[in-house]
Amino acid sequence: MTAPLPATAEVARDMTDPVSATAEVVTDTATASTAALVQNADRLGLKWGLKPATVMEVGASIKIVYDGDTADITAVSMIGQVDIGDRVYVLFVPPSGNFIVGRVETASTGVLAQITSTGNTAFGGETSLLILPTIVFPVGRALQVQGQVAFTATNAAFALFLLRRGSGTGGTAIGEWEFPSAAGGVANEAVLFQRFVNTGTATTQLTLTGISTVGTCTTINAAPFGPCWFSVEDIGPAAKFSGLTSI
Repeated sequence: MTAPLPATAEVARDMTDPVSATAEVVTDTATASTAALVQNADRLGLKWGLKPATVMEVGASIKIVYDGDTADITAVSMIGQVDIGDRVYVLFVPPSGNFIVGRVETASTGVLAQITSTGNTAFGGETSLLILPTIVFPVGRALQVQGQVAFTATNAAFALFLLRRGSGTGGTAIGEWEFPSAAGGVANEAVLFQRFVNTGTATTQLTLTGISTVGTCTTINAAPFGPCWFSVEDIGPAAKFSGLTSI
């Protein structure tokens, strides 16, 4: 009665071959399907992506345009307020949408040039006070000129300060400020501020000049009122600032 046992065990071993073959077929099919899905994930919109873009519209919704594209799409900012013209990094997460996750900083952002006085300068007729070195202004950017001049006056009148292109008093005036001047050794203070945009190619020096309408004024270089200084700063995309004069 014990003879049939080996034959039964041998039959059981033979039944494993069809099962193994079926498992291999299923596995091979799944692998092929997965590989095809990965290869086509980008085309099917299933792939996350991080791309640079430009903010085109803000308000009830934010619209951006990806670099290399022309269509604007809606995005959600994860970095707080953004403005028109901002360069940003956008994470595309299907199927949820587009999320602004960072800013694309430009090397030009910040102070482009600054100069500080090294001594007192007297001026009656127009006189150069401070001259900035040659600056290559970044295209499509807004620029802010600011400065401070402390001075004394021999007569109670007015002091005029002009911002001119180039080096010296002969360049085109692109900014002008007027301040009353008290006489008798009183320290007068002029705070200068103006904004421009650069929509084309501009490479130039800038000169700050001074004129006294009556008598003579003299800048104050020593503390606590001095030294005198002025600077030019890149403050962001020109699209943010409408109605500004081109530098």
